[in-house]
Amino acid sequence: MAKPKFTKDTSEWNLIKRRLRKDKQSISDVGFFGKRYGVENNNLPVAYIAQINNEGISVPPRPFMYKSISDVKKSKHYKELVVRCIRDIADGRMDRKEANTMLGNYLKAVIEQNIEDWTNPSNSPKTILLKGRNDPLIDTGTMLGSVEVKTKKTGRNSK
Repeated sequence: MAKPKFTKDTSEWNLIKRRLRKDKQSISDVGFFGKRYGVENNNLPVAYIAQINNEGISVPPRPFMYKSISDVKKSKHYKELVVRCIRDIADGRMDRKEANTMLGNYLKAVIEQNIEDWTNPSNSPKTILLKGRNDPLIDTGTMLGSVEVKTKKTGRNSK
């Protein structure tokens, strides 16, 4: 009796691999890009003020960016979102640029939430009295409104 011959169809697996490899050069940057405060704050770049607050340069350290990255690393929801994005790319329902934008928007929301919620170290009692509230990272709302996601291609084909 002759052995049955089996053929292996790898076309679906190869399609999934192609989808996962496609657009590997796409990334999302999240941060403060070129926006500036108004004349009331000497037209300083928002990124500069964010760094001063985050690092504690001439002000008490308010490491909201470090906290945001830590929050994302620990987030079960973020990990589930990553898995969903990979699955959707593999299934052809999403491309890598869409996934990067979605993940970037998640980090943007975390940064904005940390800016809104930041209270420690507190503003001085005098500042709290003048502002009527204790929100050290919000004076004009410019920093909060300046968090952006920029998704782009990298490498030799980037434009």
